[in-house]
Amino acid sequence: MRDSARPRARGQLPSTPGLGAPLAMELRDYQSEVIEKVLAGIEAGRKSLLVGLFTGAGKTVIFVELANRLPGRTLIIAPLRELVWQAADKVRTIVGIDPALEMAEYRSNEDEWWSPKIVVACKQTLTRGRYKKFNDIQLVIVDEAHMQYSPKCREMFEYFNDQGATVVGFTATPFRMDGEAMLA
Repeated sequence: MRDSARPRARGQLPSTPGLGAPLAMELRDYQSEVIEKVLAGIEAGRKSLLVGLFTGAGKTVIFVELANRLPGRTLIIAPLRELVWQAADKVRTIVGIDPALEMAEYRSNEDEWWSPKIVVACKQTLTRGRYKKFNDIQLVIVDEAHMQYSPKCREMFEYFNDQGATVVGFTATPFRMDGEAMLA
């Protein structure tokens, strides 16, 4: 059976092997609304934003589409290796490019002549100081933001804010039990 003839579940994206072009997809109304509100926050000069959405809402789809819409570079930070791979797969599916990876033995190639538009990275790798190689990031996406508020993470987020980037956290759990702020 050809791929286009296979029935797809709601929200499943069609595949177009070998084209490398972005795939058309229809966002749900609330996903479009979140994207517009985040873009408005960035336009208003906010340094950090937090998006709280229920489990299964398509947060990864939302933040990859945000990266796709902005002209500058995006760094997506995930707390777990599995979530790094999930985000990288969504970038391939939605944007149609292979993102660079910054995780353990994987290193994003950065130089003065070329840098990838989207980098997907693991928190543990970056907080060892490897985040400092990224100095032209426009948008930092923090997946599972409730898991990324250690002093080293906050230092990293402040570094990106100081470089002019907006840090946007995504989580289904938009609070901390100790009452402290999640993002700087």
